[in-house]
Amino acid sequence: MRKQLRSRNVSKWLLWAVFGCGLPACTSFRESPKYHFVDGTYTAKLGNEPKQRLFVITQADSTFRAYPVQRRPKQVIDSNTFQTIRLPLEARLPKYTQASFSKSSLDVDVLTTLVKFRPARSGVPTQLNTTLNASVFLGQRYDYFRIKYMPTPLGMHQRKGVHYGLSYGLFSGFGNAGITPTTTAGKTQLEYEGIVWQSGIAVIVGVNNFTFGLTLGSDYLLNADRRIWIYQQKPWLGVAVGLNLN
Repeated sequence: MRKQLRSRNVSKWLLWAVFGCGLPACTSFRESPKYHFVDGTYTAKLGNEPKQRLFVITQADSTFRAYPVQRRPKQVIDSNTFQTIRLPLEARLPKYTQASFSKSSLDVDVLTTLVKFRPARSGVPTQLNTTLNASVFLGQRYDYFRIKYMPTPLGMHQRKGVHYGLSYGLFSGFGNAGITPTTTAGKTQLEYEGIVWQSGIAVIVGVNNFTFGLTLGSDYLLNADRRIWIYQQKPWLGVAVGLNLN
């Protein structure tokens, strides 16, 4: 019994350590290029100009060099033609009062489900489980950067920016789950932390440096007690955070 309690306590401490890195205070998470504007191909909307496909290179915090991109029959960057886009932090009359840049990319993350919501089953009430787990997430990601200039009392216009991110895809990995007389309908007297294979789908949403995800998955117990475990391959909902790999 003491061994079981120690195991659960260690799992919870490790879980909240991972959760801490998912918050904006975690330096390695915040400094990932995924959450900042970096060089690449974007669909750009500059002021009242029509949308255009551009390969953008950051020259300074407020200056960008943009090359037109031809999408058909295949994507080609016109390296002989470019425009300089200036989006200063502050200006009296900015050239563009608003601008936006969007792109899509492949997303590979390590995903940790912080809390699993398990519906009532076999006489056991609804549960919120906090267990140690980690999965590899693979999906599609969309990023949207929006810039607006807001007037100030001094007659200037100040740049404000926000970044939205959305990823969706599949995850798969390992975790643990409590195997007890309660979760086996009294068919075992053992109490231990069983190893499970978890998999499912996830949606990850980000606003600036704050990121969280929603997961829908199931667990597969990797031992013979899978036949009596009431949650074997039964769906659960979860709240997750991700650590960027790409």
